[in-house]
Amino acid sequence: MKFTKRLKPQDGESLSSYLFRCCEVNSISFESIWPLIRLSKDGNKCRKRLVKSFDLNPYKHLDFKKTAYVTGQSEEVLERLTYYVLIRKLLTSEVDKTKVNIESVCGREYIKRVSRKICAECVAQGEGHKLIWNVIGVDYCEKHQSLLIDHCPHCKESFKYSNASFFEGRCPHCEKIMTTESCKNTASFLMQQNSPYYLSWKWLLTNERMPKHNHFSAGQLLGLKLMYAVQNKSFEKENLFREGGLYNFRLAIKAGKRNVSLATVFKVVTLTEKSLWGLNEIELTDQIIEDIMLYPRKRATLKPLGECLAPWCPSFQTNKRMSRVTHPYWFTDRKSYDECSVCTDCYMEYGYSKETGKWGNVNNVIKRIQGIHDLKKQLASHKEIQKRIGIIGEKLWKYLCYSDYYIGTQFYPMVQIAPANAVQCFKEMISEGGQLRITAKKRFGWDAFEYYSALAMKEVKQFLFFDSHQYRKRTSRKKNKSKPKVNKELLEHYLIQNTVINMEEVAATLDITKGQLLYYGFNKPIVLHNQKVKMDLLEKENVRLTERVKEFIRQCAKEEQDWKKSDIYNDLSIRGEDLKRKHLSVFEYIDQQYIASRQRMYENEINVLKEKAKMAVEEIRVLGNMVLTKKAVCEKIGLTYEKVLKVLPQLHSYIGLLVNKES
Repeated sequence: MKFTKRLKPQDGESLSSYLFRCCEVNSISFESIWPLIRLSKDGNKCRKRLVKSFDLNPYKHLDFKKTAYVTGQSEEVLERLTYYVLIRKLLTSEVDKTKVNIESVCGREYIKRVSRKICAECVAQGEGHKLIWNVIGVDYCEKHQSLLIDHCPHCKESFKYSNASFFEGRCPHCEKIMTTESCKNTASFLMQQNSPYYLSWKWLLTNERMPKHNHFSAGQLLGLKLMYAVQNKSFEKENLFREGGLYNFRLAIKAGKRNVSLATVFKVVTLTEKSLWGLNEIELTDQIIEDIMLYPRKRATLKPLGECLAPWCPSFQTNKRMSRVTHPYWFTDRKSYDECSVCTDCYMEYGYSKETGKWGNVNNVIKRIQGIHDLKKQLASHKEIQKRIGIIGEKLWKYLCYSDYYIGTQFYPMVQIAPANAVQCFKEMISEGGQLRITAKKRFGWDAFEYYSALAMKEVKQFLFFDSHQYRKRTSRKKNKSKPKVNKELLEHYLIQNTVINMEEVAATLDITKGQLLYYGFNKPIVLHNQKVKMDLLEKENVRLTERVKEFIRQCAKEEQDWKKSDIYNDLSIRGEDLKRKHLSVFEYIDQQYIASRQRMYENEINVLKEKAKMAVEEIRVLGNMVLTKKAVCEKIGLTYEKVLKVLPQLHSYIGLLVNKES
């Protein structure tokens, strides 16, 4: 099937809008063409939430060859009607089109996807919906200089993405003609129209391709031009951005490891005050590219270290023992700080806050410990302390154990574990991964008191804050080495057996962990073997149960005994629900035999009643004391006429034949 009336897509129109307009002109519903253009994995019914994916990533649910055939347009033309033109400019390497997600490439914050923004005048003139209208921050129609609306000005109902009724120029809810205000302030319209943000989006959503340079992709070339714009502009307050932004671009350009982030793109646009349209006109020579790639990363100047604020510390109000933590993995909320440090006398944590720009104690732990001490003097319970200070039980244990070790309180007895052994335990826990508290309980059986007592030790703190990063790297390198050598003959020996194989037993025999067995794919032949064995066992069990059912039915027939399905279930020692779930073929066989048995019993009963009816007619004819009717015959055989008429229609027809024959 093809559209008899074919429309030409408008400049910048969205794919969903184009398909809706084609359906409207040809007087057919979108649901009727959906089975013709969908991928085979999707159902025949088009769900509402799929419509917005036509514009975001059309290859996920649409078959472009079928869609091109139905609409009469080429696949390239249809691709230009989607946000895929934006994705194509940001990708640094070839990927599977069906798996590309716009959220992972650019971020959802720039595109409004719940409802459509439209220009009522464009829609009334049959121009449809444009892709750039759904960009957040674009509020005006460039052609009519009118405000865009995402809801009806009369009934305030929003325009759902899956609703095509508003293409007629009327609200689909109140059916009133939609109108929009013209832009009264022409200056603000021109300002937005000429802003780098708007011009950048206009370039991203046009079909204009970036000229190729050597072997660089469109995304890599865009990254080069953004780096060129950044390094030729001086910023005073953007050192951190220059580090992170240029480094990410360099990764994207060198090996295509990262896609160009749209958020970083617009940060460059904001800082350089240049649009992507202008950057696209930059011509990059080989020498310029080499200079860009050799552009050094600037390191941020380190902040002077603050003072220790713990009153119980020997280095109180000095920074002599303060040390900077370069890899603050174990810091709480470490992303809130530009830098992190600890005092190596009391191992209290400090961070240089991004908000205040000052050094401060992390989470006000010092004040909390002082508050706990004051409440402990009043003999307050743990629950009361938690309510007063506003902390959970685990944090309370942590602060009390810290207080015992560094302040000298005696809330709990000392733990009998050497510091060197404690450090070794933490090394093993880090190498395993996961949460340390849970790993300590599983591996060493530590309760909360034992764990936090070990955590408070100076040697453990030193290891976590300064040495654990290198240790984590070292253990990760050990884990990522080549595949372990596996005795294939031993593995094949397991696969020959006709029993289900236990993976843990196989892993222990092969001298590898179960995780390695799964990670390197040695589990696949075991899984296939187990599936085959289970299928064979199930088939044998089905045959055995079927034979038992046949024997039961044969015995009942020999003794001329009636039976029910529940009798067979009891004989098999299994419930009907379990039999249906585990052995469906046996369950269906019992059903078939039961229906056949009921049918035979019914036929035998009808034959007996027919003989009685024949004898009753003969008796009435010989005696002659009754009128020969169907009702009289039914009463003679002990049944009411109504029951015979409703329940036994075959018997009713036979009695009618007998009565008519005698009369």
